[in-house]
Order: sequence, then C-alpha cells, then structure tokens
Amino acid sequence: MSKSRLIDVPIERGEDESLGVYMYAEILARFIMSCETPITIGIQGDWGIGKTSMLNMVRELLEPKKGRKSKYHIIYFNTWQYSQFNQEQFLSISILKGIMEEVKNLESFKESRKDEKVKNAIKDFGSFIAKLGNQVIKEHTGVDIKGTLEDENSIKILDDDLVIKIRQMKEKFSDLVKILVPNETDRLIIMIDDLDRIKPVRALEFLEAIKNFLDVESCIFMMAVDYSVIQSGMVEKLGRTAQELQGKSYFDKIIQVPFTMPSSSYMTDKYIMSLLGWNFSIKEKEYNQIEGEQRDQYFLKVRAKNISKEDIEFFTNITELTVGKNPRSIKRAVNYANLLRMVVQSQRSQKRIEGSRNEWTIWDAKILYPLSCMQLAWPELFIYFSNEPNISTLAQLQDFDFIEKLKGIKSIFKRVYNPEETMSNITGFIDEYIALIDQDGDGKISIEEFKPIRKMMDEANLTAAKIRSMEDDLKKLEKMIIKNMGEKKDNNLAKKVIGLFRDEKSLWNNRKNFNLLSAGKKFFNITWCKKQVGSFVSTQREPAQIYLKGSWDKYNDSVLAEAKPYMSDVQNIGHYGTGDILVKIEEIAKRKDGIGLMNSIFKEMQNQLFQLLN
Repeated sequence: MSKSRLIDVPIERGEDESLGVYMYAEILARFIMSCETPITIGIQGDWGIGKTSMLNMVRELLEPKKGRKSKYHIIYFNTWQYSQFNQEQFLSISILKGIMEEVKNLESFKESRKDEKVKNAIKDFGSFIAKLGNQVIKEHTGVDIKGTLEDENSIKILDDDLVIKIRQMKEKFSDLVKILVPNETDRLIIMIDDLDRIKPVRALEFLEAIKNFLDVESCIFMMAVDYSVIQSGMVEKLGRTAQELQGKSYFDKIIQVPFTMPSSSYMTDKYIMSLLGWNFSIKEKEYNQIEGEQRDQYFLKVRAKNISKEDIEFFTNITELTVGKNPRSIKRAVNYANLLRMVVQSQRSQKRIEGSRNEWTIWDAKILYPLSCMQLAWPELFIYFSNEPNISTLAQLQDFDFIEKLKGIKSIFKRVYNPEETMSNITGFIDEYIALIDQDGDGKISIEEFKPIRKMMDEANLTAAKIRSMEDDLKKLEKMIIKNMGEKKDNNLAKKVIGLFRDEKSLWNNRKNFNLLSAGKKFFNITWCKKQVGSFVSTQREPAQIYLKGSWDKYNDSVLAEAKPYMSDVQNIGHYGTGDILVKIEEIAKRKDGIGLMNSIFKEMQNQLFQLLN
C-alpha cells in the first residue's frame, strides 16, 4: 500500500488503485489504441471523483512495452497550474504555448527531433504560437491571432479573414503532427487535467481553442472535465437561454466521446477500509491490518487480528450515507476522524488513572467515526446535535417532519441534488448509529446506552453542552420538596411524589420525550417532546403540585373519576409556574393507584399537545 494513501493526491500507478476501476482504465486505453482520429474524450465527473487518477492509469497503460509496435506519445497538461501564473484572459494562449513546449521536449520524440524536417516544422509552428496576440476573441476561438500570420515575404493575411487564419494555424499543426507521428497506428495523446478548477468561461474558451486549432489527425485529446462547469461557462458567455437551448449539443460537438467516472461501480468498502488501515488480501480473502511505521497514521490502529463483516458494513454504510462515494470526500472524512482520534487519546492520557489502559478499540472507532462524518456532511445538523447531545435529539432526527423544520436544513438542501434522498440518508445514518448503541436490541436507547456517544463527544471536544441527567433533576426536585415540607418533613412521601415520574409503570417515565428544566428556586418547567406542557411548583405552603396547560373541560371529560378531586381550573388565578389546571400531586402520591391516576392525566395531556401540534 502506498504511504501517501491518506494524502489528497491522485494515484500514479494502477497497483495503488483500490476502488476497482482499473478495468475501465484498460478499456479506455484499448479504445485509444484502435479509435479513429482526431477525437476528444471527456473524462467526466464531480470534483474529487478520481478523474486525474484515471488519466494517470491510462498513461501508464500506454507506456512503451516489449512487443508493442505502435507508439503513443503522451503529453500531460494541468490547466490549473497555468491559471495560477498567467492572467486569466491569456489562459488559452498560455496553454497552447505550453502544449508546444511539451511537444518539443517530449522524450518519445527525442530521436525524431534530430531530423532537419522535424526541426523546421517545430520552429515554424513554434514561431506562429509565439506571435499570438494577447487579446481573447471570445466570440470565435478563445485566442486572438491578429498579426501572427505574416510569412517570410511579409505577405499579410487580412485581419478580418478569421476563417483563413484558423485554417492556416490548424494546417501548420497538422504538418507538425504528420512529421512527428508518421505511422497510422501511432498517436499523439494530449491529456488536459483540472479544467474544472479554472473559471467556467475560461474552460469553455480553451476547449474551443483546442477544437479550432489542434483538432487534427493522429491526435487524441483526453479532457478531465465536469460537464456542469462547461455549462456554467456557456451561461456566462452566451446567456442562460442559449445554454438551455444549445448546451448539450454544443458540449457534444467539442467532446465526441464522453466517459463518466463509474462511481456507482466503486468498491467503496475496500477503499474505505484501506484508508482506515486494513488492506484486503485477494489470496486470503480477508482484511489484514496494515503494519509497519505507517500504522500510526490510520484510524483503525487497533489490537485485532481480523475485522468482522459487520464492522466493515458499518464503516461503509456510515461513509456512503454521509460523505458519499467521492474519493476525495472520503479521504477528508477519514483524515478528520483520525485527527479527532488523536485528540481523544491525548485527553485520555492526561486523565489516565493508574492501572487503566489508553487502548484504542474498534468500538471507540465506531462511536467516533459517525460523528466526524456527520459534522463534515451536514454541519448544520451536527451543530443542533452537539448543542443538545441526548437520546431525544437522536430519536427526533429519524423523523422527516422534524428534520424539515430544523434551522439550517435549507442550507443543506441547497447543496444537494435530491433533498428527499438526503433526508433519507440522514434518517438511515441515525438508524445505523442507534442500532450500534442499542446493546440489548430492544429498539430503545437507554441513558446507559447513550453514554459512549456523549463521552466521546466530550473527549473529542465536539460539544460544549453541559451533561444533564433526568435523575439528577429528580433528585434536586426531591430535595426541594423535602426542604419546603419544613417541620412536616416526610422523606417517604417525597420519594412517592418523585416515583410518579420515575416508576417504570409511569407513562411520564420516558427519557426521550419527558424533561424537567429548573426555572428558579420554586419551580421546574415540564416539557414533552420539547414543548412546554406545564410546571412543577414547590412552595412552603404547597411542597408538591403541578400545573398543566390545556383545556379544563377536556381534562374533566377524559381523566379517571378518581383523579378529578385532585384537579382544579386555575386559568384565571395567579400562581407560581405555568399552566391552567392545578394537579395536587402530593395527594395523588398518597394513593395506591397514584401512578394509574397520573397516567390518566398524562394521556389527556399528550392528546391535547398532539392536537395543538397538528
């Protein structure tokens, strides 16, 4: 495995390829060997999808080999590098000059350049290129050829005869190619890379210049280009209407053979695992951990002899659901996760207790990796989760309706092609994460099961939210009740009151939806599904009572008859806390059927809340 696997650079040789696309490079190479010329091949795909790597593999496959009669003279050209050092309006002319320099210096032409005929042809065409003007004729060719066609006898071509100028330049280049590439089966292959890194209109102008001047027999152009970039260039140059009417036909005229990068065929699992630190052995048909000094570079540098199929599926699914199959995006996610791993291990080392181990396990990796992918893919969503890292938040992110209402979700939708698919990916991602921590498999996440996520977020500095525990809130409330009981202190009764919320049979005992929020010395706000439904008030006169929002008539009609004596309408009466219906919870707690009465009240509370939300 290449030591530079985690560095964001394209692969140079087929042996380093781990996405399973080498077959496509071989097919392209065979096509180049047999196709008619001139022809332009477009290697199409999004930024970071692997276009440069594909060019490199094709170039390797076309290198001279023993027994191969045909010669493939290859020029590799990076337009982005040229755009860094030249004024953009001169980009096309700069690249044309650069191509000429590459032709002159190409190693495979070393012997040919000794021939006088070749020397003269190179000199003639080079002289022509050197005289090109500095202005861009955007409407026609992408370059200005004013004043460049004076022959040795100083016979000037008329400036307005553009067609003749273009034809003569193409003829000069054709003459040069015929001399350099005399055999019919030989090819001059010019690979143009990074067109999607320059301004779209400049990329379009350059393609036009190639088509107008260098499109001659024995020449094959391979362009690494994003189709959308060329379409954007057309909008800027010709206007939106022309682009919509002529965009595709215009592109097809320039690019005769479009080849879309086969991202759907990528062996993402093997690629991801190789970045994480595990190579797949074809011979042994299993993954082996990368050893050696570079092992410390990897996210999965764990003490394990093998890795399970379930682990591989988990990392693959999490990656594809978040950052997708784009190799550059995957590398970015893995590198970021690895950085967070180092932060976590550093934190653990500083807090290390004597006798404990700072070992990095597959379980640790499976907890942290989704967090890093989520943050990179959906930063707006991650901010929401990091501000409220709890069971309830995690559960709510499985709901389409909830996701659509989140602040920042529109920003995510603007970046993606299919918002509905993105929402499905979000819910699928959350489902994978929940399934991971649902250790007992009951489909519900307990506080204990959620703790590893919260702990990891703290260790990786991914949240500044304070850890809140419902149990801590209930204990605080219990102390408040006992304190306000004064001389009539009854610890057992206080425990019974809290038991109405804590008992497993209580419908209020739902850590995902129920919450108590301290609002001062005398009361707590009661929330359900993040909506305030009332308040718990404790005063010296009344140590334990709650107020609920809603309609008194509806409560009066639906709750159990035994609960009604402990409820009253206080809508127009001033009191501590928030709510319209007083519930004397201290009295209810004294009854054996107290939990049943509170469940009856709960059902109407929930019913009224749902009606309000809908």
